[in-house]
Amino acid sequence: MWHDALRLFLWLQVFAHVSPSPSFLVTFPSDVRMGEKSQICAVFAAQTQKYYFNVSLEFEGTETVIFQLRSVEEDSEQCFPVPEHDKDFEGLFKFRGNVDNTDVKGEKTVHYHRSQKFTFLQTDKPIYKPGQTVKFRIVTLDERFIPLNVTYSLIVLEDGQNNRVSQWRDVGGRQGISELSFPLALEPKLNTFTIKVRREKDWDTTLSFTVEEYVLPKFELSLKFPKAITKLDVNIEVHMCGKYTYGKAVQGTVIGKLCRQFKVYYWSLFAVKSERLNVSHCQEFGGQTGADGCFVAKIATGDFTQISTAREIEFEVFASLEEVGTGIAVNKSGKVEVKNIASVLEFEDLRPSYKRGVPYRVKAVLRGCGDRPLEAEEVRVTVSSGNWTSNATLTTDGDGVVSRSFLTDSWDLSASLRVAHVPRGVSGAAEGVTWGERTLSLMAVPSASGSFLHILPLSFPLSCASGSGFSVSYRFGERVKEKMERVTVYYQIIIRRQIWATGKQQLHLEQKTEGTMAVALREEFPLSRSVHLVVFSLLPNGEVITDSEMFTKTECFANKVGLRFPGASELPGAETTLEVTAFPGSLCALRSVDQSVRLQRTSEELTAATVYDSVLGHLPSYYSDDPSDLLPCLPHHRPPRPLPS
Repeated sequence: MWHDALRLFLWLQVFAHVSPSPSFLVTFPSDVRMGEKSQICAVFAAQTQKYYFNVSLEFEGTETVIFQLRSVEEDSEQCFPVPEHDKDFEGLFKFRGNVDNTDVKGEKTVHYHRSQKFTFLQTDKPIYKPGQTVKFRIVTLDERFIPLNVTYSLIVLEDGQNNRVSQWRDVGGRQGISELSFPLALEPKLNTFTIKVRREKDWDTTLSFTVEEYVLPKFELSLKFPKAITKLDVNIEVHMCGKYTYGKAVQGTVIGKLCRQFKVYYWSLFAVKSERLNVSHCQEFGGQTGADGCFVAKIATGDFTQISTAREIEFEVFASLEEVGTGIAVNKSGKVEVKNIASVLEFEDLRPSYKRGVPYRVKAVLRGCGDRPLEAEEVRVTVSSGNWTSNATLTTDGDGVVSRSFLTDSWDLSASLRVAHVPRGVSGAAEGVTWGERTLSLMAVPSASGSFLHILPLSFPLSCASGSGFSVSYRFGERVKEKMERVTVYYQIIIRRQIWATGKQQLHLEQKTEGTMAVALREEFPLSRSVHLVVFSLLPNGEVITDSEMFTKTECFANKVGLRFPGASELPGAETTLEVTAFPGSLCALRSVDQSVRLQRTSEELTAATVYDSVLGHLPSYYSDDPSDLLPCLPHHRPPRPLPS
């Protein structure tokens, strides 16, 4: 569980003649990134012995001491900033200490990284006519989404044959945004052009656009139908809607057809290949659009799907909408897969281990063909452990979700979990069709003292605002209570691979040995996709009980931007206004594109979501590639001792 968040290294020195035994725990990020809040933390329990240890960073033969610790009377946690460097390198965190004249030491690898920069490029539209002017903007952000005032050493425009048409050197910008333009010739080659941007040595980003003669469409035709069906489905419902670029419904005639195609597989010399066999087996449909511009066709598919399962079937939908009075038509098509898998079950928010005495929550999602959630369907959940078995039949909600908590007091050291879709009213036509089923093996988390910490899940993503909090349930065994009047529970918040916040709470065992504690956060979260919470406690027998959980988080941008039109639609040629709101001092770059242009040629839009994914998706994972990093720091690891009676 710890490895999901960061590497942990634990010193456990156990001396039979000494009580309580000294316990140290040091945590640090496996990757340190410049500009981030990076720190290394040491936790040690109350000691009566004299001890000291220090932590240092070794890099290129030079060793720098980060901090030194000496004996204290109370439980304590101390965090220290990690030294910064201006280049990428691999170093060593070294740990040395002495307890009662016994040396302890260890070392672990750490990777330093400079903050990455991300360059984004966008043209004012994806397609141009000869003679028009191409306008484009460039912006470079750091990992905190802050625009950087960088200079682009070279920007080039190339045609489809990689011939350089134009170039710009040493281009700067205003508040991080660079804006350029290029007039196209009246008779250029109708081709695809590419813009390339370079800051230093390599090309940072590229973007292509098309130059061609075209006529903008007046309206669009949208098709809505299931992505996939099974042999159990007897019909397909196809929704066809026409809408003008300014939002009004199109009145016209719809004609279309649904055609079946086969795909057969055969062996070649090197691989299995497939070939689509076009079979002229179609059903036609058609009619007039309603006041909403839509027409719905319900097409029987029973005869289409009842064939040998040796062939793979798919349907292709063809539709055409002809505008009344003008004869202008727009065509659209799409594919429908025919699958043998009627449903799929997936576990959600499931832990691979359990703590005896803590309710274990099972959550699963049932989806049908086309990944659509299946509502009001039965799912059977079976949990087995030793001679104990429990069955429950649950009904999915509107999101296809079932959930149930099971008491684990009677569970053994391992358990098995099975969920299965129980379809209703299935007939003989279901031959060859399968339904969702998943199994999972679970292991108990061992504890010599019968103690545990358990982070309770949240049913919603964390918000950006301060005041978020978590709940942690705990239980400490009676022998812990006999040895300690109080225990300290530590927690650490890990965001963007760094220890972002730490804290602790003391629990008085003479009052109660089990209950729930709250972890409150009074600071706003930085930009990140997720938040890791780690909780742990050091017990007098040298045992460390711990738990960790990852929580998803909503997208948070520091600069709140608003964009609003006065109404949802306007007539062609009418005047309108646009209201833009942002933090004081913001440089707002606006871009408007005619909806007809977007219908003519779609392109990937630069949105908050794409920027968020591009930046945060490049951050390295939490996992180590070196198996030795998961080993204890002592040469001879001793397991926790049972507490004496």
